[in-house]
Amino acid sequence: TDGIGLACGVAFGRLGADVYLTYRWGTRSQEEIEEVFRAAGAGVPTLLEADVSNDEDTAALFERIAQRHQHLEVFVSNVSFAHVS
Repeated sequence: TDGIGLACGVAFGRLGADVYLTYRWGTRSQEEIEEVFRAAGAGVPTLLEADVSNDEDTAALFERIAQRHQHLEVFVSNVSFAHVS
């Protein structure tokens, strides 16, 4: 929902792609993200809370995509993590 992930989503959205953005601890509200996409001339993305370290979240993400699309052309995995000490 920020940085490289958001920029990739906006770039694909400007080309007409259906964009799905996942977040765990989003840095922006859904309204702010939608405004970024609109300002760039991109379609509004689908936002889904999902934690890549949780297999059920990942399966639910792909199931949601499969409900609307027959195939997936591009998958950008922009995962970051922090070590808690």
